[in-house]
This record gives sequence, structure tokens and C-alpha cells, in this order.
Amino acid sequence: NASKSGKSDVVVPPQIVPQSPSIAPSEYQSEATGIPETLYSNAELSDAENEEEREQLDAAMTGMMAKLEDVLKQARERIDFGDFMTAEQRLMAFLHEVEVSEDPMVVRHKAVVKLRHSFEYKATLKALKVLESLAEEILGQGSEEAGPWKAGTVIPVDYPAIGFPLDKDASPIILPHHDKVKTFYRLNGKQLDIRVDFLLPSKTPTVMPTVAGLIAMWFEMEAWHTWHPVLVGPSPVECWSKRSYHNLFHIPQKFFRRNMSELVEHKIYLLEESGIFMQSMEGKPADDPLWKQYPA
Repeated sequence: NASKSGKSDVVVPPQIVPQSPSIAPSEYQSEATGIPETLYSNAELSDAENEEEREQLDAAMTGMMAKLEDVLKQARERIDFGDFMTAEQRLMAFLHEVEVSEDPMVVRHKAVVKLRHSFEYKATLKALKVLESLAEEILGQGSEEAGPWKAGTVIPVDYPAIGFPLDKDASPIILPHHDKVKTFYRLNGKQLDIRVDFLLPSKTPTVMPTVAGLIAMWFEMEAWHTWHPVLVGPSPVECWSKRSYHNLFHIPQKFFRRNMSELVEHKIYLLEESGIFMQSMEGKPADDPLWKQYPA
């Protein structure tokens, strides 16, 4: 199996940093929470002054734990779907609810400790750290080992010619400085990073969001053969069932008369409230463990 290592990124708009990531499902498919049994104990309730108070504390604890289990279930569903942003929102909303709750301190403390020891919390936190480093790379920063970004091909865009007439609001923003697709590249160790920056009107002439078409272009892999310049065959070969935010697939291709298969990890970050779409496509080198798990 041959592989070429590379990364292509799209940021809309390029100056805003997104806030949540997607991680490979193989990293987090585990039901184990790692919570010590003592955290489930209600031993502290024995400090209550009378039986009635203990019953009240026990009822409050039971109710709080039930709410937490429901929140963790919701977060786990989003994690399995690759949507760590929503998982984070669910967890943070629960922490806020605990903070303003009138339940006894021992009940609130146990809820927070159990949450922070949970698989869902740890997976989401790790995913956020991954996104921070990825966002730095895409926005032109990244590790000190990476070389500086160098300007590549600049592609002029004639919006009316491609069915994108600019209205009075979009024209002064996009023209005359943002009517080009700009590419950049740099050497990052043995990896070649490729970055693409461009600005588009937020809506198409059909009033559909422009970003929807951009996402569909990458997500609808069965149509890649209509535009991909080096793809061999009708479409990439998926390594697992397609997910909305995170996928892994082989791209059979012919490059400089050489047939090869590239193993690519594709991540999508769509922050609807901020109107941001970011994606990364990372080609895996030949010694990456994923090649053994998903051979061509």
C-alpha cells in the first residue's frame, strides 16, 4: 500500500477559531467510566442528624444521579455521532444546573465529581484539545517544527460566470480583494500541509446557504468522480459507516502515472451559531497504525 501524506483545509471565515472537534470512533468506543465505587456511595448521608433528613438527602441524590445519567446518555449519543460540540453543550448545561441548584452541597459535589470522571467528559475534553492544535495549524500557526506558509496558486473567481451574481451587500465585501481562491503550502516534518482560503457569499441565488453546497461536495463521495482530478473509480472507499462529522476512507488515485491509495481522515466542524465551517483532510503516512486496521 502506498500513501502520500497531506492535509487540505477550508476555513469560512478564516479568522475565526471554532470550538469543538471530532475524534476517531475507535478511540472512544468504551462504556467504562473509570469512576471509583466510592463515588457512588452515599456514606456521607450517615452524617445527617435524623432519619427524615437522611431520606431527603437520599431522594435528592437519587434525583441528581438520574439527571446526570440522562445527560451522559445524551452526550454519548452525540459523541458516537461525531458531534462533540453538542456533547460539550449538554455537559456544560448540566454543570450550570448543578451550580444554581438548591440541593445540598454533598449532592452537587458528587454530581460534579462523577461527571468529571466520566468517559463522556474525558472524551469531549480530549477532543477540544485536538481542535485547538488543529485550528492553530489551519489558521497559519501550529508547531514550531512546521515551516512558514508559502503562497501557492491564486485562482481568480468570476462569480456571475459560475451562477453566483453578487448583490449590493456582497459586492463591496467580496470585491475587489476577495474574488480569488488563495492556496498556501508548507513542509511540516515529512508532511506537506496545504491550506485553501476563500470568501463566498453566505447565500446562493437559490437562497440556500452556500456552506451547505460546500459541505455536500465533500460529503457526497459518490459524486467525487465528477470533479476530483486524480480519483480512480467512481468514489472513495469508506472504512466505516459514514458519519456527519468524521470519516475515514481510501482514495484510489493515479498521480504522475503512478497508481496509489491514500488513506484520508476527514473531519468537519460546523458551528451553526457562528456560521463557521471548517474541515481538515489528513493523509496518513505508510507507517500509521490505521493502515493495518483499514488496509487498501
